[in-house]
Amino acid sequence: MMNSSLYVNQFHQLVELLSLQNEVRAIGVSGLSPQPFGVSGSDLDIFVYCSRVPEQTRRAEVLERMASNLIGYKVGCLTGGHWGEADFTYLSSVETWIMYF
Repeated sequence: MMNSSLYVNQFHQLVELLSLQNEVRAIGVSGLSPQPFGVSGSDLDIFVYCSRVPEQTRRAEVLERMASNLIGYKVGCLTGGHWGEADFTYLSSVETWIMYF
């Protein structure tokens, strides 16, 4: 069973780190169960709207700062198209997509 309060804290930490990138203008969240957070088996989509999409190396640095809270991660899973540029990870056991536009 997932610790929901721990998941919420980790989620907020990730969003805070994403928001610190100079190019980021807004962040939105959707998914099967974004609220309440942390339902095992759910997924979470984080939409990061930017003046310019940050380079993959900088996006990897953000995820590396969260590495102890993530179950692996992959930067650049998607590159363009209607899903933007996307990175993937598991935050606790929740499938998490970070999509940059």
